[in-house]
Amino acid sequence: MAESRWSLSDIEAYVVSETHHGNPGLKASKKEALARELRPEAEIWFPILSGSPVSGARQVAAQLAAYLWPVHPELAPSVWALADDPDWEVREWAVGPFVALGLVQPEAWSLFREWAAQGTDGIKRALAVALKHTAHSGRVDAAPILGVADTLALSESEYVRKNLGPFGIGDGVLPCFPEETLAHLALWSQSSAWPARWNAAVAFTAKKAQPWAVSGRGFLAALADDDDSRVARVARRALSRAGTGSV
Repeated sequence: MAESRWSLSDIEAYVVSETHHGNPGLKASKKEALARELRPEAEIWFPILSGSPVSGARQVAAQLAAYLWPVHPELAPSVWALADDPDWEVREWAVGPFVALGLVQPEAWSLFREWAAQGTDGIKRALAVALKHTAHSGRVDAAPILGVADTLALSESEYVRKNLGPFGIGDGVLPCFPEETLAHLALWSQSSAWPARWNAAVAFTAKKAQPWAVSGRGFLAALADDDDSRVARVARRALSRAGTGSV
């Protein structure tokens, strides 16, 4: 294998050599290109970059993790750390490894459900976003995806809820698996756990969920009178959109 043309200092300088989102950083396509170039030596570069103080380097590490994790399960703690990273862009890139693992290892979904119950908010949030991308891939059936969603729906964390209900479900899983997802949302609407009821309602506030809002109108009406004001508020917002589309 040819010696890499990169050193750690070169990478750390390169990833802040331009401006992205108003801060020093590269646009996504350049970080993706760098990750592809480093992939032949990913096992060497991943631990180095994931430990870098430069967030752009850790973002590249997250992309290498998506390549490595399916064949290196021992990297789980390192991936979890990226999902909990203090930098929001690193957390965004950390979703990729969860998607990659779920696409190639059916047995990973039982692990995802465990992490959805016991993981940190960062891990749960990464899983919530990964559900959307996995559903859109068309390579995984509805059952494992919704099984993880059932567990995530119980989380009271605002960070998790805002990424699950409207984004992971409303814009992601529902348009891909409408019949199965509507059945799960109906069950969530009857849960004793207020976050599940909240997620059942807020899913229909997402733009891509609008065509199915009319299908959920029955339980949305009940949730609009929910004893929990958080649930009632989003249910009323969803109901106001329930007549804007139908399937």
